[in-house]
Order: sequence, then structure tokens, then C-alpha cells
Amino acid sequence: MEDKNYSEKDLSELIKWLKVIGEPKRLMLLEKIIDGVQCNCELGSLLEMVANWTSQHLSLLRVSGLVVSD
Repeated sequence: MEDKNYSEKDLSELIKWLKVIGEPKRLMLLEKIIDGVQCNCELGSLLEMVANWTSQHLSLLRVSGLVVSD
């Protein structure tokens, strides 16, 4: 087994992602996006969240680099 040393930057990035997906609703949003759901209103409806909360969570996923929007 190869020993892998991670840089401080790599560990910082991982910690940031774990904090973002550590919130259950964001993790569920990410799961739905991976499944192919793309519409904010549909995501909110599936997770029983109002539009502004859905947008807030999606924004954090985008800022962290876990979700990319066109």
C-alpha cells in the first residue's frame, strides 16, 4: 500500500467540503442533483424546502465547488 501525504491545501479543501455536506439538507440536495434533478423548484419540492432556503443551500454548494451552474 502506497503512503500518501496530503498537503495542507488538500486537507483544507476536504474539510471545507465535509462542512458543506455535513448539513443534511445540502447532502440531500447534492444527491438529487447527482440523480439529475436540476430545477430549483423541483429540488425544493422534493426536499420540502421553501425557495429561499433551497437557493441558499445551492449557493453554498456552488461556492464550495461541489456544484457548477451554467
